[in-house]
Amino acid sequence: LVSTQDVELLPSHTFGSGGFGTVVGARVRGQPVVAKLPQQAARLGSAKFIASLANELRIHRQLRHPNVVTFVGAVIDPHHCDIALLSDVID
Repeated sequence: LVSTQDVELLPSHTFGSGGFGTVVGARVRGQPVVAKLPQQAARLGSAKFIASLANELRIHRQLRHPNVVTFVGAVIDPHHCDIALLSDVID
């Protein structure tokens, strides 16, 4: 896990959105990354959502391939029940 203090979200830099949520620019300790933010309705309140997210985290942690974006980590904000998956930026 990455500390919330180490992450700066850049919501004005939106890369795209889909069924899961929105991908925005971010920085982790000053390094550019992207943050995958879940939709408001899918936040940590649903057991199905948590199971899906846990599976995605498990896969990304172990996946290493030159054609797949590198997983940087996840950040959880317990005060707002928010989570973001962090990945490298691809030009």
